[in-house]
Amino acid sequence: MRDFLMRVASFDPLYFSTSNSLASRYAALCGLVQVLLTVCAFCSYAYVGYLLTNNEVEAAIVGAIFSFFLFIFYRLSLLTSNRYDYCTDTIKKVNVIATFIKLTFMSLNILFFIYAFEMLLCKDALDDMLQQSQAPDGIISRIKILIGKMPGANLMTFVLYIIFMGPIIGRYLFAPLSHEYDFTKTKHEEKMIQSAYDSFLLNYTNLIRFHSQGKAADIIYERMKNPPFDTTLQKQSVATVAEEELYAYLDQKL
Repeated sequence: MRDFLMRVASFDPLYFSTSNSLASRYAALCGLVQVLLTVCAFCSYAYVGYLLTNNEVEAAIVGAIFSFFLFIFYRLSLLTSNRYDYCTDTIKKVNVIATFIKLTFMSLNILFFIYAFEMLLCKDALDDMLQQSQAPDGIISRIKILIGKMPGANLMTFVLYIIFMGPIIGRYLFAPLSHEYDFTKTKHEEKMIQSAYDSFLLNYTNLIRFHSQGKAADIIYERMKNPPFDTTLQKQSVATVAEEELYAYLDQKL
C-alpha cells in the first residue's frame, strides 16, 4: 500500500533509502492526500456542474474532467518540486522563479477546488442565505456568501489549503523530505543517460567511419565539453604558419 501511494504521488520507491523512513512516510502521505483530493474534487466539481447545467450526467462529466486535471497538475507539482541543493547557482536562481510560478498556479487551483468543496459541504446553509438575501443563485453569489457572511468558512478555507498544499510546500521547505530522494534519483538518471549516450556514441562512430571508409574519424561529439550534459563545443586553436611558408604555398598554387 505504501509503494502504491508513493507512485500515485509520482515518487519512485526505488530511490528511497531504507534508513530514511521519514521521507518514505512523507511520500506515502502525499499519495494519500492526492487520493483524497481527487475524490473530493470529483464530488465538488460535479456539484458545481449540477448548479450550472441542472443535469446529473453532464455534472458527472464536469466533475470527472476537472478532478482529472487537478490530479495531473498536483502530481506534476510533486514530481517537479525539487530543491536542487546540490546544483549550480544559476540553476538555483531559475528554480526559484519556476517554484514561484508553480506554487502560484497550484494555489489558485486548490483555492478553486476548496470553494467548490465548501459549497458542497455548506449547501443547505447557502441555500437559506440566498433565499433570505434574495440574491441570484450562482457560483459567484455563493462564494461571496462564503467569504463575507460565514466566518467559519474562511477558517475552513485556510485549514484545507494547508492540508492540500502542505505536501507541495513541504518539498521546498524541509530538506530531509526531499534532498536525499532527489539526489539519489538525479544520480541514477544521470547514470542511465550516460550509459545510453555511450552506447549511441559507439554505434554512431562505427557507422560514420564505416561509410566514410575511415576518413571521418573526428565527430562533433568528441569536441563537446561534457556530453550529453554539457554540449558546448570546446574552443579550438586556429592553425597558423609562418609568413614565408604561406608565400611558398601560394607560389605553388599560382
